[in-house]
Amino acid sequence: MNKIFLVLFFTVFVFLFNLGGRTLENQDNIRLAEVGREILETGDWIIMHLSGEVYVDKPPLHFWNMALSYKIFGVNAFGARFPSALFAIIGVAGILFFSYIADKANQKTAIYSAFFLLSNYAYINYARTARMDIEFSVLFSLSLIAFYGGFISTKRKKVLLYSLFWFFTGMAFLNKGPVAFLTLLIAFVFLVINKNWRNAGVKILIFTFMVFILTVMPCILLLLNHNKFDEYIYLLKTSKIMTRRENFLYYFYAFPLNFFPVIIFTTITIPFLWKSRKELDRNSGLVFSIIWFTVYFFVIHLTSAKNARYLLPIFIPCSFITAWTIQKISFRNINDKTKKYGSLFAFISGILISITPLIWTIYKKELLPNTLILAIIGLILVLYAYLKWRDIIIFICILCIIGFLSIDIIRTSFNSQLSHNLKLYNLLKDKNIEADEILLYKTDPEVRKKLSFYYNKLITQKDDIPVHLTNTKVIITSPDFFDKILKISGDKSSYFKIKNREGQEELDVYAVFIK
Repeated sequence: MNKIFLVLFFTVFVFLFNLGGRTLENQDNIRLAEVGREILETGDWIIMHLSGEVYVDKPPLHFWNMALSYKIFGVNAFGARFPSALFAIIGVAGILFFSYIADKANQKTAIYSAFFLLSNYAYINYARTARMDIEFSVLFSLSLIAFYGGFISTKRKKVLLYSLFWFFTGMAFLNKGPVAFLTLLIAFVFLVINKNWRNAGVKILIFTFMVFILTVMPCILLLLNHNKFDEYIYLLKTSKIMTRRENFLYYFYAFPLNFFPVIIFTTITIPFLWKSRKELDRNSGLVFSIIWFTVYFFVIHLTSAKNARYLLPIFIPCSFITAWTIQKISFRNINDKTKKYGSLFAFISGILISITPLIWTIYKKELLPNTLILAIIGLILVLYAYLKWRDIIIFICILCIIGFLSIDIIRTSFNSQLSHNLKLYNLLKDKNIEADEILLYKTDPEVRKKLSFYYNKLITQKDDIPVHLTNTKVIITSPDFFDKILKISGDKSSYFKIKNREGQEELDVYAVFIK
């Protein structure tokens, strides 16, 4: 049990460390963060808005979570990312619970499962962004974990766990829409293959469906009675939301890349999983995980819109399958000398990985406090894992986690090069320019979204220059209209050019200050 608490403590550190270090322009989607912010400005919690316009691309749950986070932590990068980080922590707790009920005889399965989930690239990466994909994947997974818990439980517990199954399915629906109903297909396939309908409590499962209705119906009723409902429906019918297209075999190479480095362990375990197939009848949790992985992967493989983020809901079952099987492999053939030098090599690698961000930022002359913290924590973890746990699998996972956090620190050091809208915001704040004193004239729409987020207030956008610029102290425009603005503002105006990070001159902006 002490190891479980240690894993959870480590999980909290991993997902909260340097969470607000990078700006949202640094490999993040600041538009989603702005939608959540505009809830607080408009006071509308039913229909979402972006740049003051109705936003229909995503359901509201993720933005509700963001808005609540902003109320607690303020409108900033940490507040935007906190919901994803929180759900990632809940996801690790979920896999610990699932592993415990699916393999009660072996606590190591739970430990391995948690570390495998923690240490894969996509999970740790998307858990530290403002995107909604981690939230959906965890809600989706909690729904199926609750279903399996209900399946193996007594009648009284079935009511509770099946109710949770419908509740989490409803929450997943409010997070990402109808794709949440894939939980029903996975549960149905498992029941068909298991053939144990009587003990499964199907009547209880059907009866508790009311929980799903109670979860989603309030939001639907409020939406139906909203004064912008007709506009919402029109935009929903005419908008192209899922537009990313990839080749038919996309997920076959996207999954290994995003489940790296755990996919290495998964690949090793496949032959041993096949040899242990006779044990499947005695382990319904393993069967359930295999069905969960297979059905979900098959269905999303058939969809035309593909994205690596859509793979996240199968990371929990794949982590459990890998953890369960890896223990069946005997490492006795590896001699003590190989183990000794292998552990020493891993230990030295851990030290180098831990101090790399510190060396990098010193070299860049941008020493960040978090680099020193990561170096100290990393060295302590590596030493503890080397001396106490003496488990090569956990040790490798810890090295990968520290490595991913190191990459995040290094990415943070590039903020000044990547966040050109933040440069613009800092320039305006240095000159004591308030949001109401800014006029955007025919700029790229992204400028308005990002500048509004930094100011925590929607910035005025105009396609025509007003005759009187009484309260305007700065006009921000694109290179195409810079000369026109100079003529309007007068020769005594001062201006600054902010270059965008893409290197495309038409996306640069000029800030022209009115005297």
